[in-house]
Amino acid sequence: MKFKKLLLLSLSCLTFTACTQLPTQSQNAQLLAQVHNIEAFPEAHSNQANLLKYTNHCTIEFKANLGTGQATEHWSFKGNQLLSASTQVTTENGLRKVTHFDLHDPAKQANFVALRNNFSAEQLVACV
Repeated sequence: MKFKKLLLLSLSCLTFTACTQLPTQSQNAQLLAQVHNIEAFPEAHSNQANLLKYTNHCTIEFKANLGTGQATEHWSFKGNQLLSASTQVTTENGLRKVTHFDLHDPAKQANFVALRNNFSAEQLVACV
């Protein structure tokens, strides 16, 4: 009996942890702007960046078709403050890998600024 309770508790904790690690983007985003085929590294066959407005922040969703699959990055921010950033790479054979970026890494900060600079000041004013 004790083993069953321990097993149930362990499974509950794992389920809760897994659910809390999923992206929590709500479906009520407003598309503010969209740009295509921006300069990016690594080089992509085609790419698209969407500037999305949520209730209390904005997100740049960047999708790129790479030679080995597709990458989708999410850069959430308010004003000039980066709140979270991650990428999901899906290979041609269906393998997925999610990486959460270090927000204090100068290279990641530079990538965010370069990506954000593809949108006009008029479009970004809604993200303050």
